Amino acid sequence: MRIYLACFLIIATSLALMGSDPSNGTLHGTVRDGTGAIVPGAAILIQHWQIGKNGKHSVPIEEPLFYADSQGQFLVHLPPGLYDVFISYPTLSPVAQKTKVEAGKEVMLNCELSFSPLVESIE
Repeated sequence: MRIYLACFLIIATSLALMGSDPSNGTLHGTVRDGTGAIVPGAAILIQHWQIGKNGKHSVPIEEPLFYADSQGQFLVHLPPGLYDVFISYPTLSPVAQKTKVEAGKEVMLNCELSFSPLVESIE
């Protein structure tokens, strides 16, 4: 039991320290629907792009997937760079936004997902 507790504490401390890295920036926001209601559990896909070796195209280097919490909020610590952020939720139209994350700075990215005209109800 002590070994499991020690491993848990080491992992939790490591994750906390990764998030507090001063060379990272923070991306946070709230996801709402067209009426202003919060959207808990919205999926947030973040793609970080870098210039390819030939300098003529971009390639994705990571694709972390996150979810908004029960208050529709998300908070992600990321290394500096340019990001494409895709936010989606079933029955709502997805949104894509570009953002720049800088070291030691916070980026607020609030998002409103509109109701999708393509969703049909089955009776």
